[in-house]
This record gives sequence, C-alpha cells and structure tokens, in this order.
Amino acid sequence: MEFLHITGIILLTIGLSIILLSLHQLIDGFRRGIPVKNGSYAYTRNPIYFSAIIFIIPALILIMGPILLIPVPFLTYSLFKLLTGKKERIFEEKFVDEYIEYWKNVNSLIPRFNRRSYNNSIFL
Repeated sequence: MEFLHITGIILLTIGLSIILLSLHQLIDGFRRGIPVKNGSYAYTRNPIYFSAIIFIIPALILIMGPILLIPVPFLTYSLFKLLTGKKERIFEEKFVDEYIEYWKNVNSLIPRFNRRSYNNSIFL
C-alpha cells in the first residue's frame, strides 16, 4: 500500500508542475494578447487538462483509493469537452487562420512529442 501512496505523490508532483508551468505560460500569453503555442502548448492544446487526466486524477485514486475509479473518468471527459469546445471556438473566431493552422498541427489532449515546438505563426 505504501508503494501506491508514493507513486501517487510522484504523479501528483509531476501533474502539479505541468499545471503551474502551463498556467504561467497561459497568463503570459494573455498579458500579451496572443494565445500560447510554445512550451507545453506546442505538444497539446490543453496541457492543464492533460496533466489533470493523466497525472492528478490517477494520483488521487492511488492516494485515496479505488472508489474514485467509477465516476471520475466520465465526469472529467465531459467537463474537458464542454470547456475546451467553447475556448477553441473563441480562439478560432479571434485568430482565424493562425489558430486553425495550430489546431491542425497540435492535438487537443494527447501530446505529440515528435516536434520541439510549433513555429509556423505569430503565436507565442
């Protein structure tokens, strides 16, 4: 049981690190008035959700117990689709061609690690 808790703490630490880094990048981009497309956003359009789904939720399940396995995946995915759909429509309307090109080249949730960064536009 101790192994599961330690693994959960490691996953939680990784997940929180990715979230904090992504939030920093996002806030910096908003201050500049442009969406972020470098750093963690070069690999996935939603690194905060990715981190929550891949690291935070499994960590909480390992730390708190398997009862969370039943509702959490369904609730998380539903919330992800609801929130990201609205955000992406707003960005598509505001940045049109540049965002559409970014959308075509960077996955919504699962990162593409075969590229170092996305450099084909004015985005960060």
